[in-house]
Order: sequence, then structure tokens, then C-alpha cells
Amino acid sequence: HLYESNEALVFSVLNALEGQFAYYDIYFAVDGDVIIIANVDSPLPRLVDAIPEGLGDELGRLGINSTDDIRVRYLVSRSHITTVSPLYPTINMDYFPFLDLQSTKARFKGEQSNLLVDIRTSLLPIDEVVIGNIAPRTQLNLTETGIVQNPLVALVRQAKVLSTAITDPGNNESLTDFDRRLLFDLQSIRLACENRIDISLWEESLMGFAGTLLFLSPGELPPVWEILSEHQCDDAESLQAKRWLMLLEALSQRHMDRLTVLSDELLQGRNPDSSTVRFLKTVKAMVLTAEGQSSRAIDSIHENELVNDNAHIATKLMYLHALAEEARSNPD
Repeated sequence: HLYESNEALVFSVLNALEGQFAYYDIYFAVDGDVIIIANVDSPLPRLVDAIPEGLGDELGRLGINSTDDIRVRYLVSRSHITTVSPLYPTINMDYFPFLDLQSTKARFKGEQSNLLVDIRTSLLPIDEVVIGNIAPRTQLNLTETGIVQNPLVALVRQAKVLSTAITDPGNNESLTDFDRRLLFDLQSIRLACENRIDISLWEESLMGFAGTLLFLSPGELPPVWEILSEHQCDDAESLQAKRWLMLLEALSQRHMDRLTVLSDELLQGRNPDSSTVRFLKTVKAMVLTAEGQSSRAIDSIHENELVNDNAHIATKLMYLHALAEEARSNPD
């Protein structure tokens, strides 16, 4: 379980799998529990084609009634764990029972391990880059009912609610207060053509939505992009606003070439110390990593100081992956 735990404890268990299992995937179960499915010598099929016979009734009691209800729970695979493990190298074993020795402290402090979920829910598809499977998200039709105690399920559901609220502004009763405020800001900006667009507010609002919306498939998003691009004036600020929409659309569709071009255009004239610049430069470093240009990606990460103690774990994952790829390419 991830509750009453921390990253070092979780990784001490996962590191113990190394050398014993060549393949494993981790799925989020419910309420902070995860399930590890491992195989000694052959890859695991990540996506199931049907609910296994005999398990339908049992899974139905948990609100899992379709294969999409299983797909949405996938977190990470062995490739992600081995890439990040240098940050948490301890191995739990009989001769050094790290878990037994440290778990009481974590329980007393009420700690929670969020790293695996953070990797999976990152705005940028760095988790896909690491396993070499960069592909647009597939549409998920969830049937799970009842109280949601799974952040992945909750995120997909909230993305669908948010998409509906954008395309039908009167239908926003299920939005959080935060999303409702962002939606109001976006509507105010795009409808006020007689005034100059406040591009910083537009960026803030749009990026606030992006981490949720981009959990939908590209096929579900065109109505959202169309609504958000309406009623904009033909001035420089509107052009920048449209570029941001195009960037998010490219992220959704995993168009790496377009991401590079749009990031370069949006970087022009920016304050080099802003969080927006860091995000755009992280996008460019991700594209370099995805294209196998690990040396250039590492140089970009160093030059722009993208990795520090406060960096998102996905950015650290990208950096460690680029380092590992560079070491494999140049063993000397």
C-alpha cells in the first residue's frame, strides 16, 4: 500500500523484485493500495480483451464491469521503476529488513507515497517516452459506480465533466470550485474581443485545465478546442492564445515535431525565469529524449536547470532515462 508509507519504503520493495522478475506492471487498486503483476521471463499483456470468466461477479461487486475499468488503473511498469530507483536505491531483504525498521515511523508521521501516481498523471507523457510507447490516449468508457477512491478513475471522470462544462457552460454543477473559477476566466477572456487578451491569465487558466483535459483521448477534445478558440481577435495576444491551444492539441495527439515548433514560437520574448518558460523547455527536452537524442536532451536539461529538488518527478524520470540511454549508447 502507498498510504502510511513513503517513496523510500515503496522502492525498497520494488527494488527487491529486480533480478527476480524480468517484467512487471503496477496497477492502482483502491484507496491507496496497488497490485503488482509480475512474470519471470515474458512480457505481460497490459490491456485485457475481456473480463476473465468467473471473475465478472466478483469484480462487479467492486464496480469493475468492463475492460476500461481495468485499463484506467494501470500505473507504471518495470522500466519506470528501474529508471527512478537510483533516487531510492535501498533494497528490502531478510538481512536488512528496511521496511520493518522504517514503516512504523512512516505510519506515525502519516506519510503517503505519491510518486507512482504522479508519474502516471503528469501533464507531459514522459512515462510513455520511457517505455518507448508514445501514443495518444484511448477513449475510456468507465462504468464504475459508487464512491471513487482511485485517483486515476477520478481524473478521467473529472476530465469528462470539465469537457462537458466547456462545451455546455450551463452544465457545470459537478465542477470543483477551482475548475469553475478557471472556466469563468477562460470564458471572460475569449468573449472580450473589444479588449486586449490578458495572455498571462489565459495561460494560467488553460494550463490549469490541461492536466485534467489531456486525460481524454484526442477524439474527445475537438469540440473543446473549437469552443476555446472562438471569438478571439486578430491581434498578437490572440495569436499567442491560439498557439497555446495548438500546443495542448499537439500534446494530446503526441505530435512531437509540432511540439518543438510551437514551443519555440511561444518561448520568444519570454522572461527566462518564469514557470511557463520552464514548462516549454521541458517539453523540448522531452521531445529530444523521445527522439533518442539523449545527449542533446541532457545538455538542454543542464543548460536550463530543469532538474532540482523541486522538479516534478516526471522531469527527473526523463533526465534519468536520458542518462541511462546515453550510457548505453556510449559505454566507454
